[in-house]
Amino acid sequence: MVLRKVAAALLLMACPAVAQEKPPATLKVLCWNIHHGVGVDKKLDLERIAAVIRAQDPDVVALQEVDRGCRRSANTDQPTILGELTGLKSAFGEAMPYDGGSYGQAILSKHPIKSTEVIRLSQNQEPRIGFRAQILHPAGPVTLVSVHFDYRSLESRLAEGGNLLKALEPISGPLVVAGDLNDVPGSATLALFKAPWEKVLLKAPSSSFPAREPVKEIDHIFQRGLITTEEASVIDERIASDHRPITAVLKFRAE
Repeated sequence: MVLRKVAAALLLMACPAVAQEKPPATLKVLCWNIHHGVGVDKKLDLERIAAVIRAQDPDVVALQEVDRGCRRSANTDQPTILGELTGLKSAFGEAMPYDGGSYGQAILSKHPIKSTEVIRLSQNQEPRIGFRAQILHPAGPVTLVSVHFDYRSLESRLAEGGNLLKALEPISGPLVVAGDLNDVPGSATLALFKAPWEKVLLKAPSSSFPAREPVKEIDHIFQRGLITTEEASVIDERIASDHRPITAVLKFRAE
């Protein structure tokens, strides 16, 4: 009997992980409509966009209204430049050709980007897309989708939301949708995101547009397969874009 107790004690000492579980890993998401880098002061300045992102130290970033090679933004490759300025990996999804280049959305990531896909949501005057990336986070693969819905009509937003959710339905594993949905809490657009989708609730004040004095909560983060924490808020940045950025910390589920 004594020998058995000694053996059990030695086993516990050799395997401390049995007595102490690791907490779930986190995923910090930042979402921002950057207005092709032009602030409310009419200045094109990617460095100040990058400075805001660096200060938040996110794992992943979903950016809307991004230019690549457009005359209005000095023919620059904004996704690549922002990746270099932030030290993050970058990928670009084209919504449409524009002004000598491309206009669309970008994803930045601290972790490797395994694959990307442009999901066509509508072919209106300004085509709308979801831009999907599979991120190889140390805790496991996670899918991030940046979206930008139409601002003109509810009918368009409902069609775009329906097309997005249909395209994402077969994707397994943790999934985050972040972007400018051009609609507010309580709207029919946001009501499309039913369980198992969960809206990340931002701390008050939760409005993000217009940037100087926000009165509309139209930038949102939804997640499926993760755990929402209370660490979600609007960043007090009033100049760099016509929207303020939003950020949230999510947790991976412990296996």
